[in-house]
Amino acid sequence: MSLDDIAGIAHHPDGTPAGVVALTHGAGGSRESPMLQALCDEWARRGWLAVRYNLPYRRRRPKGPPSGSAATDMAGIVEAVAEVRDLAD
Repeated sequence: MSLDDIAGIAHHPDGTPAGVVALTHGAGGSRESPMLQALCDEWARRGWLAVRYNLPYRRRRPKGPPSGSAATDMAGIVEAVAEVRDLAD
């Protein structure tokens, strides 16, 4: 598994990460949200490895209204946590 599998983009701190945080978008959004980018930049500035990623419905359908389900979204969150868990080690 890799960040590509979750459509993830990492924001790296200058030094050794204090930890890792994974952030995703709201309904209808994507990892390209300016607010999400700014949040990840701030986490990285404060010393954390921050990863922004797309939920499964957005990976399947890059544009347009959301077409996901709560169960699929939850599975996507679990997948992202598993992917980023060891990145800061």
